[in-house]
Amino acid sequence: VREYLRFVAALKGVTSRAIGAHVDEVMELTGLTSMRNRLLGHLSKENNLPELAYETVKLEVDEGDCPYRASDFHIAIAGRDHMSEIITL
Repeated sequence: VREYLRFVAALKGVTSRAIGAHVDEVMELTGLTSMRNRLLGHLSKENNLPELAYETVKLEVDEGDCPYRASDFHIAIAGRDHMSEIITL
């Protein structure tokens, strides 16, 4: 959540020097402080399919510049119409 808010703040023109304090203030005012390290995800009903999302992530990991392979991880795809499992980082 925090990284997403930093991204949005930058898009809105908040200076890089002020982003951290701005995001902290927004999180405090909106009650998101406890959500700071949550991972956000979304699948569009019109544009993405769970299978496509899975294959995209798998391909990126397998062909990426890291020593791991997709088979080393549990890749969870968020459902469109129901709450997904909770993932702890």
